[in-house]
Amino acid sequence: YAIQEGKTLTLAIRVDSLEKDYEPYARITVSDNGPGYASRVLGKLQNGTPITDQNGEHIGIRNVMRRAGLIFGDNASCRFYNQAGAVICLTLPATFR
Repeated sequence: YAIQEGKTLTLAIRVDSLEKDYEPYARITVSDNGPGYASRVLGKLQNGTPITDQNGEHIGIRNVMRRAGLIFGDNASCRFYNQAGAVICLTLPATFR
């Protein structure tokens, strides 16, 4: 998350339940009030492309998606977008098989 000097960063975490194909799912949404994703970064996040910059490779989001895929397969999904800041929306089955 982007931290700007002199501005308070607010994080919001929301968990909702929903049903897909008669199965229970959880939607976990994390958002902030920062500048949002840069368009270059947002495109890479949406395509699952690794993100690298002058500080090296950022692997946190990729690790979360890889682990969700190992546990839930194609039933896990993730969306990234900007809405008054950066938003990540992770949808996972609410039950284990």
